[in-house]
Amino acid sequence: MRERPDCCAGQLNEAGRQLFTTYGQHDQSPVLAWLPILLGLLASAIVALAFCPVPRSQTVSGRRVLFLGVAYVVGTVGTGAFVLATCGIIARRRGVAVSLRRTLPRFCDVAAWMTPVVAFYMRDSLWTVSTATVLAVLGSGLIYHYHMAIGEHEMSMARPEPQITR
Repeated sequence: MRERPDCCAGQLNEAGRQLFTTYGQHDQSPVLAWLPILLGLLASAIVALAFCPVPRSQTVSGRRVLFLGVAYVVGTVGTGAFVLATCGIIARRRGVAVSLRRTLPRFCDVAAWMTPVVAFYMRDSLWTVSTATVLAVLGSGLIYHYHMAIGEHEMSMARPEPQITR
């Protein structure tokens, strides 16, 4: 059996190290990428279920109904957006960078539609079906656009830098 000189083995090891370093450099966990959206939606759902003002045992005035409705939606959306932004900042430190400017409006749409779905569900209303349909359409749009944003970011990270030669 023929042995290789030590200089060739060292070059192969160095080339192998560079290959594995380059390979693992842009590998991002899909769980880490989707965690901000998932935790934000979970926080919104918990707030929507916990603070749902329906059904009430006593009658309330029109002003009070309007205030409760607005406060309910703002609380649900605000909590979810806060969790989304916080998790997004933490994920960005770990190397997952997705623009909150592009994600936040769609996320707020989904979180805002959670409130009527929960309210109608608590009342055993037939309107639950139509509001849940709107929520599903908005949710699928959020998932699609977030997936595309993650893919766009990964493609830009994987694209090699242009080499300038003279």
